[in-house]
Amino acid sequence: MAQLLLFTASYDHRDQAMRNLSRSRQVHIFYYPWFGNEAVDGKWNEWDHPMLPHWDENERSKFSFGRVYSPPAELASVYYPARGPYSSMNLSIVREHMHEIREAGIDVVVFSWWKLPASGASERGWGVKDSTDAAAPLVLEAAAEAGIKVCFHLEPYKGRRVGDVREDVQYILSEYGQHRAFFYADKLPLFYVYDSYQLPLDDWKPLLLPDGSLSLRGSTLDGLFLGLYVRRGHEKFATEAGFDGLYSYFASSGFSDGSRPSEWRRLAAWGRSVGKIFCP
Repeated sequence: MAQLLLFTASYDHRDQAMRNLSRSRQVHIFYYPWFGNEAVDGKWNEWDHPMLPHWDENERSKFSFGRVYSPPAELASVYYPARGPYSSMNLSIVREHMHEIREAGIDVVVFSWWKLPASGASERGWGVKDSTDAAAPLVLEAAAEAGIKVCFHLEPYKGRRVGDVREDVQYILSEYGQHRAFFYADKLPLFYVYDSYQLPLDDWKPLLLPDGSLSLRGSTLDGLFLGLYVRRGHEKFATEAGFDGLYSYFASSGFSDGSRPSEWRRLAAWGRSVGKIFCP
């Protein structure tokens, strides 16, 4: 186990790190290490993912859902991968991914992470079965070889609360914080927090405000934490709950307010006006 970093951030330092990250021309890309196949993992993971219902209840009846795919001939993917339905635990595949990402001009891989042990499809509540933590060492090593960095995307799981997020951050920094590929923004780790809005705004305050009972601020666990922006009003998660900024995530224009490029200029201006980060 790596030794936990002893650096603690002052507010001035974090503000400077936020400004530098906001001005950076670095490109970050989301990376999903949850795929498995029978040859490597003894079973299919995610390639056989059932078709999910539309997230908006008002739109749900317009689309089919529930279909289960049958790999390798039929995959839960719009595209069929050139390498076939690979395993995320295949180091040679991961190396090829990282080198292609580097060749595309990407600087930072955002690793989709949760530590929840595998025990069935119900664990995460929407079909993903296994923890991605086992793939983290492979991705970090392959990224280091390719000359790129890795930060972590904290995925939701059934029953996640802010106390769990604190434990997750502590675990990630302890296990991987000293790795040469681990990304720091001016000595602060960067975490994207998916589905942050699914917890009430007030729940995040004890973790992300300096006087909170579980506060990360000013401790060895401090960092830059970006919440997911889906719709107008989510700005309050940054201005009131303590997130250092917001990110839009979805690549399909119009899927959410945050995925509309027409919103990005407004959100960037909002971020500058309140000293927060916006990452489209």
